[in-house]
Amino acid sequence: MNLWTDERMIPDELIQLLNIPNLPDELRDELTRASNELVESGAVTYPTKARIEHYLYKYREYLAVLSEDNRQIASEKTVDGRGGISFEGTAKILSIHLLKLTKQVLARASRRQKVALQRNTTAELDDLLEVYVLAAASLEAFINEFCWDRIDDIKSAGGEAYWLRGLEEIIGQKVEVRLKWKLVPQLLWQKAFDESKPPWQDFNVLINLRNSLLHYKMEYLPLGKVPKYLGHIQHLLSSKTQHTGRPRTLVEIERSQTWIDRICNLDVARWAFNTGVAMIRQFLEFADRESKEHYTWLLQGSGIRRIPDNRRRRGRVD
Repeated sequence: MNLWTDERMIPDELIQLLNIPNLPDELRDELTRASNELVESGAVTYPTKARIEHYLYKYREYLAVLSEDNRQIASEKTVDGRGGISFEGTAKILSIHLLKLTKQVLARASRRQKVALQRNTTAELDDLLEVYVLAAASLEAFINEFCWDRIDDIKSAGGEAYWLRGLEEIIGQKVEVRLKWKLVPQLLWQKAFDESKPPWQDFNVLINLRNSLLHYKMEYLPLGKVPKYLGHIQHLLSSKTQHTGRPRTLVEIERSQTWIDRICNLDVARWAFNTGVAMIRQFLEFADRESKEHYTWLLQGSGIRRIPDNRRRRGRVD
């Protein structure tokens, strides 16, 4: 891609990048900045141009994949024959997009908590419940997408029926998500997660938490008690309900007597997001080189990386 030489205009090929789904956030931000500079001062500044050049080089392989996917979706807006939808140009993107949504919810809650701290008030963080559902959904989507992708590759290459039959049985039956994550690396690469260590232990808790929220039974446990499986992350839970004083509404009464309030904090939400990232990265460590490189590009290009726990500015999510 040729960069522009006239700072008073932005080449069409750069502007068109903004229309590509899942463009790296860093590059999207700089292209938006360039557009704003052009409107406000009539020219793009040199530092902005330099950063755009840097990110174009940094994400050159990832952009090539996105551009090809974007051309395909533009020419054929199709529904996947397996019953799913080719999401934003590629069937391999939905899981990454769900993780991006998870991070956005975290960031939104982090900003709200920062404002609350400045005002010496308490922020309501109920929407963090979305994080647990989205993080778990992203992992279920990832393993399904990976299986279908590998099935397509095997069929195209005329591969062995053993691998094909095994993957089709895993993906075609009502196999529980944890069993899928266990069986696929064993079948393809003879590798297995250590179920006695993270990230598998965290993954197991996350799926249990997702199931508890989606099939909520409104459990009234003794004060300070939580479902047994949450013992693994006991150190992250809020010590008490976020409400002070006497509950005034039915919702507040319920929240003051259940364990839901204790998981509505940034520490638990950050743990859930990081569990999604860690599971995918561990899976890719098992994978063949081509799969590892491709999905790593997707993660990096989408800005998906672990959020550190020991931040100086408590609760901040970039």
